[in-house]
Amino acid sequence: MRLDFSRLPDVSAEHPELSEDERFFAAHMKAREDALQQIFGDTEPKGQILSPGEPDLVVNWPGGGVHPYAPRAGRSGWHYVTHGLAQPFDTEEGEAPPDAPEEQPSGFGIELAISTPEEAAWAPQLLLNFVRYLLFDDEAAVFHPGDRIPCPAFTDVEAETKLSHIICVQSPEYESEILLPGGGCTIVHLVGATTQEVARAKSLGSSGPGTEVLMATLLALGIPPVTNLARKCATRDPRFDKAWRAEAKKTR
Repeated sequence: MRLDFSRLPDVSAEHPELSEDERFFAAHMKAREDALQQIFGDTEPKGQILSPGEPDLVVNWPGGGVHPYAPRAGRSGWHYVTHGLAQPFDTEEGEAPPDAPEEQPSGFGIELAISTPEEAAWAPQLLLNFVRYLLFDDEAAVFHPGDRIPCPAFTDVEAETKLSHIICVQSPEYESEILLPGGGCTIVHLVGATTQEVARAKSLGSSGPGTEVLMATLLALGIPPVTNLARKCATRDPRFDKAWRAEAKKTR
């Protein structure tokens, strides 16, 4: 299911001080903000956005930041979600919004999310690091569900953590497909995983299915899509192999 927020909202009453071009930019931001509000509810505290302090990010990611959301029914842990990666790149300012077919991405076509058992200052900083990568690395690859990414930053936060990678998934806890005025957007949910868990995912191929099976196996073992730096490696659980085989069988 794709949530439809493709209509460009009128923000003239909300922002009378802005020029027409500035209101056009703000309207795209508002459409995405409305979509995130429907999916996640109010930020905590309400209206909070964690803005980047670095001048380069402020200039190259105008209006961008990270929204924090407290746990709520049906959603495990605190969630941190970027707001701005799906801002359209090339739309002429002031023109009518184009048709936004599902295959057309809005901006990068993604927003990034990560969840933690409790409030964690490192989580939004990690997302901002990924934003820097996407904005400033000429060889950056956009994150997609199914991807697996080494993440040595976990040990910078917790030296004893077993987590070494991030797997990119679509969380089962919320809707992650959105149609915006500029095109489609997927909320790519990042989950910490161990080297051994990722090795099992790789056994099913370079990406995609192995990541899906790994996430499904973790869920079957009662491990939610939350990045818990204190979590033990799931492959050591005596139930892992049976759960893995059952989930892998579903992909055949």
